[in-house]
Amino acid sequence: MIMFLIGYNYYHNNSPWRLNSLIDYLRLPVEPVQDMLVLLGRKGFILETADDPPAYLPARDIEKIELKDLLGSVRTAEEDSCSLEERFHSVSEVDRMIKRVDNAIGAALGKETLRDLVLSRKEGGKES
Repeated sequence: MIMFLIGYNYYHNNSPWRLNSLIDYLRLPVEPVQDMLVLLGRKGFILETADDPPAYLPARDIEKIELKDLLGSVRTAEEDSCSLEERFHSVSEVDRMIKRVDNAIGAALGKETLRDLVLSRKEGGKES
């Protein structure tokens, strides 16, 4: 959702999002929004401006950001935060099911990009 909002405003030349505006719009506490912004920055999806407070912009053309890559980056970040026990104790049946789900997601998204998602929203649905 955060990446969509950032991409949407960027594409439509609206004011870029800032931490507080995202928190207000999403009605979420600071921590999860800030964590996602840090993750998106670390994975190369967004850049933070030098403004005070900083604004957030796509790090590259939104036509080049594939949704399956974006989703995969967020999901692997969640996996990276698992404990050692959770990482090394696996059940093959569960692993196979997760692999099937991953393959289905990849097939469903294909080469769809953030730009495709932004353009799928009707004009006039301006994000603040």
